[in-house]
Amino acid sequence: MVGGGGDAVFQSDVGALLEQVGTGKESLSFMKRRIRRMAAQWASAARRLDDKLSNHGREQRRVLVHVGFLTEESGDVFSPKVLKGGPLGEMVQWADILTALHVLGHNLKISVSLKELHGFLGVPPGRGSCPLTGPLPFDLIYTDYHGLQQMKQHMGLSLRKHKSV
Repeated sequence: MVGGGGDAVFQSDVGALLEQVGTGKESLSFMKRRIRRMAAQWASAARRLDDKLSNHGREQRRVLVHVGFLTEESGDVFSPKVLKGGPLGEMVQWADILTALHVLGHNLKISVSLKELHGFLGVPPGRGSCPLTGPLPFDLIYTDYHGLQQMKQHMGLSLRKHKSV
C-alpha cells in the first residue's frame, strides 16, 4: 500500500472536489449539480460517522477514479443525452462514489480522459508495449468496463501484476 501519508480526515466541504471534477462536458456538469445538491446530506453523514469513529484513526488512501465511459475514446455517448433525459443513473453513481471518497478524506485523483489517466499512472507513450517502471502511485483504482479496457490496452503487461476485485 502506498498510503496517503497520514490519517484520513472527514471533509464536509465539497468545493475542492467540484474543482477536481472538471468542466467541458454536460455529464460532468450533471455530476457537479448532484454533488452540490447532496452536499448537506454528505456533510451530515460525515459528522455522524466521525462521532462514531472518534479515536479510531483511518489511513488516508491515494485513490484514482478513472471514469472510462466519459472518455472520448469510449465514444462518450452519455454527455449529449444528459439534457435530453438520457440514462443518468451511471453519472449519479459516479458522483456518489467521488463524493463518498472525498468526504471520507482520501487523496483523490479523477480522470475522464486517456491523457489524464496516462499522466496519473506515469504510463510511457505508446500502447502498452513499455511496462510501467515503478509501482502504481495509488492504493485503489476505481473504474468501469471502458476504463478497464483502456487500462489493459495502454498499460499492457504492467496491469497484470496488479490485483483487481
